[in-house]
Amino acid sequence: GLLFGYDTGVINGTQFYFSKYFELTGAIKGFIVSSALIGAFVGALAAGVISKEIGRKNSLILAAILFAISAWGSGMPAFLPETTTLLVAFRIIGGIGIGIASMNAPMYIAEIAPADRRGNLVSYYQLAVVIGFFVVFLVTYFIGQNMTEEEAIQSGWRRMFWSELIPALLFFILLFFVPKSPRWLMIKNRDEEAKTVLQKIHGDELAAVDFKEIKKSLDSDNKKTSISVFSK
Repeated sequence: GLLFGYDTGVINGTQFYFSKYFELTGAIKGFIVSSALIGAFVGALAAGVISKEIGRKNSLILAAILFAISAWGSGMPAFLPETTTLLVAFRIIGGIGIGIASMNAPMYIAEIAPADRRGNLVSYYQLAVVIGFFVVFLVTYFIGQNMTEEEAIQSGWRRMFWSELIPALLFFILLFFVPKSPRWLMIKNRDEEAKTVLQKIHGDELAAVDFKEIKKSLDSDNKKTSISVFSK
């Protein structure tokens, strides 16, 4: 959630400087600023399929990789051709990460959290998005504070984009320490792995209850799908 807000908001701190650097017209600047939305649209459309095939956890790892690629590429190191096309491409890559994360993070939380805390944890995700906006505004402010306008135009906006690498890489690393969704494991007929995850999270007694509830829910979904297909 924080990366969602950070990646969306970082463009606000950089756009004044890179528009001066590239000598952009208002229309082109507006397109660059909004280009991440194209990626977010594509990412949101693909998120369901990706999540089903590789799982909620792995789809979030993919989103973290896309965030990192976007942050690195948007700063455009000197050995890359410095074009606005490249900047748009990397912003779209970040947008795809936004789309995937915006769909799969709440889904993962809902499937991994205890029922009595599910609502709170999903709300924390939404809060983290707003915190991400706030944090990136502070970061871009402090990066630019001790620079002249010319320094900010030449290199400051690059550092602002690169600052996202820190939360993106931290997110990537921490994801390897969280369990896979038990619901997804059961969808893939990996029931024993799902039981192990549930036992680690909830304990043996509650895990047995949750396992039965997930199984019942999946059976119900399968029946609805069968009826829907048959009726057509």
